[in-house]
Amino acid sequence: MSGILDASFLVKLVLEERGSGKARGKFRELLVYGTPYTLDIALAEALNAIWKHAYLVKDLGVEAAWKAASDLVELFLKLSVVPTATLYREALKAALATGLTVYDSLYIAAAKSLKKVLYTFDREIAKRAGRFVSIELLD
Repeated sequence: MSGILDASFLVKLVLEERGSGKARGKFRELLVYGTPYTLDIALAEALNAIWKHAYLVKDLGVEAAWKAASDLVELFLKLSVVPTATLYREALKAALATGLTVYDSLYIAAAKSLKKVLYTFDREIAKRAGRFVSIELLD
């Protein structure tokens, strides 16, 4: 069974942080069943997380940030990418029902539309979206 990977999951694949090993193991498992899905916005969200680590938190050097960004793009290009334009109605509905951002609700809409499990490290998404879709919180 393939699934939807949110940006929090993708970041764990390219950075060394708590949960990275779990993300990599789950990713290998998902690849057995086909190509995992993500959203077009996941790339921008994950790149922003890399920037935060390098620029704001300063727990990632510039060279490491460039390497992580390069690895992220290479990985992203191998995923099945769902365009947000096809999900806007369901995403807005989920956002209004849960109080989650539209960004987060797009992952819920994708999981619902494709009938896939949503894989995330985001506790808030898992807490609020469980009534709409199947979610696996990996944190």
